[in-house]
Amino acid sequence: MSLRFKRAATLAGLLAALVLTAVFAIDRAAVSATPDPADLAVKSACASGWYVNPDEADRKPEALEAGFRFTGDDLVHHAATGTVADLAAGTFVAAPAPDQPSFFSVEVRNPDNTGYATLRWNAAASKWTMVTGGQAYENATAAGLVAMTTPPKSSALMSFGVGYTKNPPGTVAVTVSKVTFKGQAYDLTCAPKPTTSSQSSAASASAKPSTSASTAGATLPLTGASDNPVPWLIGAGLVLLVAGTAAVLSVRRASRIEYRA
Repeated sequence: MSLRFKRAATLAGLLAALVLTAVFAIDRAAVSATPDPADLAVKSACASGWYVNPDEADRKPEALEAGFRFTGDDLVHHAATGTVADLAAGTFVAAPAPDQPSFFSVEVRNPDNTGYATLRWNAAASKWTMVTGGQAYENATAAGLVAMTTPPKSSALMSFGVGYTKNPPGTVAVTVSKVTFKGQAYDLTCAPKPTTSSQSSAASASAKPSTSASTAGATLPLTGASDNPVPWLIGAGLVLLVAGTAAVLSVRRASRIEYRA
């Protein structure tokens, strides 16, 4: 075997090893990576600040003109501050009504990430409920509820929100147009874009240019282009591997010709 053939074979082997290493490394990273916060946010052109947790990425509601539409085990959260002391349950406007009485909830967690719990308000029983460690708890007050476990759950609010439980999921498709918590109302609706005729009428009605931006939003959730690099890297690796193999075969043929001469 000629020296050129050995060098080409070594190069092809190194290229193949690099391709396989890159593919497996990317695959492991894709499995273990934490979802980007932007991917967990509910894509609405009008209502901001709503999201799901990293382990709830497949439970986001659909943002529509009439509000957020919840089906199955969909839910949503909004960041909150304060404590559960004297906490009153929030309210929401939904059509139709959900088929679970504990549709409103809050999350609690300590600054060091300990003491996490989800507290749901059971409107039918007028009590706060919590399931943790396979045990169900209920109490007339949120402060009393978090104190029922050993050690107690956190008293610090992490979020508030609405939505169905995972087990069992809801069976009624619900559209929520407004959520109110601690006296503040959060509008989840989104006005439709004006038609071409209405835009023309609005433009002709005013001689002065407007300096304010339109707040009308799209009727569908916003989506972005895929930024997954795996197909591109695999394709590039395969091209390099094919090129290396071709080089080996070319050198091998050349070596045979030289030998026969």
